[in-house]
Order: sequence, then C-alpha cells, then structure tokens
Amino acid sequence: MKHIIYLLLTIASLAHADDSELYCNYLTEKAQGETATMVMPDAVARLSQAEINKNSNVIIGLQQDLAKYFKASSVKDLAKKECEMYTASQKKDDNVHYAMTYIRKTVIEYQLIKIDEAILKVRAMLAQNEKLVNSGNMTIVDDQHLNTAYHKLTQQKEAFNVELKTLSLPAGYEIKNSIYNVYTQMMAVKQAENNVSNADNWGVQLTVGANQNLDTQNTGAYIGVQARYNLGDYSKRNHLQKASESYVEWQKQKDSKYNNTATYLIGELESLKVIQQNKLKDFIQERSKLDENLNIVSKFDTEEAIAFKNQLDMTYIENDLNIYMSQKYIQIIENSLHELGA
Repeated sequence: MKHIIYLLLTIASLAHADDSELYCNYLTEKAQGETATMVMPDAVARLSQAEINKNSNVIIGLQQDLAKYFKASSVKDLAKKECEMYTASQKKDDNVHYAMTYIRKTVIEYQLIKIDEAILKVRAMLAQNEKLVNSGNMTIVDDQHLNTAYHKLTQQKEAFNVELKTLSLPAGYEIKNSIYNVYTQMMAVKQAENNVSNADNWGVQLTVGANQNLDTQNTGAYIGVQARYNLGDYSKRNHLQKASESYVEWQKQKDSKYNNTATYLIGELESLKVIQQNKLKDFIQERSKLDENLNIVSKFDTEEAIAFKNQLDMTYIENDLNIYMSQKYIQIIENSLHELGA
C-alpha cells in the first residue's frame, strides 16, 4: 500500500512540475515581450522654434529613458517571483512525500540495526540448543521455529535494504525544508509589483542625434539630457507598501487555500503518530501475554517445553521488533513536529 502512495505522490509531483514549467514559460515570455521596447531607444524627430530669433530647428536622433532599464529589470524580477510562488505552491504533495520518505527511511535504518541484533540472538539460541544436545542433557531439540525466525529475519533485512534503495531524497534534505509559507512569497510578489509601478516616478532621458536649422540650413550634432522626478514618489511608495501588507493579511483571512504547507504537513504527521501509537498499544498488550506464557514455560525443562519456548521466543523477537519500530516512528515524528514548530 505504501508503494502505491509513493507512486501516486511521484506522479502528482511530475504533473505539478510540468504545469509549473508551462506557467513559468508564460510569465518569462510575457516579461520578455513587455521589456523589449523598454531596453531599446526611441527614434525621435522634433520641430522647434525659438522665441527670440524665430529660427526653426529640426532634431532627429535616438532617445532613451534610463528609468526604463530599471523598470525592465523590475518586470523580469516580478515574473521570476510569480514563478517561484506558483512553483512552490504546487509542491505541497512533494513536501509531504519527502517528509514521509524521510521518516520511513530513518525508521528502516534504525530497524536494520535492531534486526542484526535479533539475528545474533537467534544464532545464540540455536547454538545453546545445540550445546544442550551435545552435552547429552537433551536427545533432540525442535529448532524449527527458531530456524523459521532466522530465515524470516534475514528475508526482512533483505527486503528493507531493497526498499531503502527506492527511498530517495534531495541532497541535504531536512524535515524543516518542507515548510513553505505562501504569505512570504506573496509579499515578495507584491513588492516586485510595487517596484514596477515606482519605476514610473522618475526618469533621465538622453537624446543623441542631429540638429538642423531650417532657416540657415546649418547642421550639427545634438545631445540633450532631461531629468524628471515626481514629488509624490515617497507618498506613493508608502501607500503601496501598506496596500501590499493589507492584501496579504486579507488573503490570510479570506481563502483557506493559502494555508502554509507546514500546517498541512503537521496534520499528516499527527495522523501518522496516532496510528503508530495505537499499534504500539497493541504490541505492548501482546508483549504482556508473551511474558506470562514465557514465565510459565520456563519452569519446565522437557523437550516439549523447550520447543514451545522456542516458538514463544520467535514471537517475542517479532514483537520486540514491532515495538521498536513503532517507538522509533513516534520518536522521529515528534522530532519532525518539533522542527516544524508544532
């Protein structure tokens, strides 16, 4: 079942990746189109007449507003921020998948250590039984259950090692990397929008070309510089910043879809924790019954009693592994919840 879940999450993440790439391509091409004219100069022709000598002049050349370079950069930055926000918002399933993979991988790594310890215990028990037979205290000891346990443990170890190879995580992954707060990204987008708008508040126009006097037919080079600054710039920036903050707060209250991923992931981990706590409770109850039976059978030293004890020992080892795994799950989940701020 867990493999099906991993498969579905992988398919979902691939679909999101393709979707995000298409949307980001749209944003990038749109920004390139909008900025194409901003970074190129305007061809200008201007006719003027002096008030003093009434001479008419024609100016022909190229004109560029340096503020447009800043605006073009701001437009591209806005597209980048919108892409980052959309891509990150699509990664909720990926984040949950990686978190669950991280927990599963960590538990298996601990479990493999515990299995190696259990294998050594079974080997020691088999050696003890063989010693009893060789010493003449027992004619024969039924080791079937212990041998079954030994082969089952080695198969389980092999299966866990195979599963580990399928549990891949990004390099340097930590559970706290799963936190994605959409409000931070949203504010970055609004501030990028403000930068685009504020680029219109000032300008430095540089004109280079030729100037011809239509009356005297004299022609010469022309260089003109014109600067402008809107006196409402400070007020505009202040109001736009407040508007951005208000917009983000409004979205927090308006639409639950903007919940950050940490909240969603915490809920998933809390559910998994409850499942493991219930399993642990059942395993502990099973342990109590095993202890009672082992206490009774240990009072007898017949071949039948030893065979039954071997069977109980095998079940005890499995129970011990199950308890250990559930405890590790709970411990790692609690550590992960702590890292997520729960």
